[in-house]
Amino acid sequence: MSVQTDREQMHSALESCGYGWLIEYWGDHADDRLDESARHLERFVSEYKTQFGEQPDPLGLVDSSPLKAAAFFHPTTLAASAPIQCAVWRILLGAEVQELDFHYENGQPPKLTLQLKTPYGEMEQYQAMEPQDIKILRHLGITVVNGTGVVLDGYYAPAPK
Repeated sequence: MSVQTDREQMHSALESCGYGWLIEYWGDHADDRLDESARHLERFVSEYKTQFGEQPDPLGLVDSSPLKAAAFFHPTTLAASAPIQCAVWRILLGAEVQELDFHYENGQPPKLTLQLKTPYGEMEQYQAMEPQDIKILRHLGITVVNGTGVVLDGYYAPAPK
């Protein structure tokens, strides 16, 4: 694929997922930002393929599962590190958050560790690599169980305005 094709595919995916406003926001820098987003997506695909031996198709989600695509192509998810994008992808495939450890100390890098359980019962661990990774927390679904327990279930895009 050429850079132009990647740019066009990223533009189309963002538009289809309801994030056309982002392209407008980028203004004169839109082509550079689209290219950067496409490269970031390629890093995710490469990382995922290395780790799991299969190639994910985020662009295919746009047609096959628009709600999942909207979550994956959200600017917060696109800005996350490749390992955290892998965790998001695994959640979209049905993995459950078993444990989440978040440590914050003023002026220090935050620490986020996600422990996921796949539908096959395997445990996987992911660690945030970048400060922007913390922003993915806002996309986790929260369910209260028995009035006091909490289940983090799913990964969602915010409702359109």
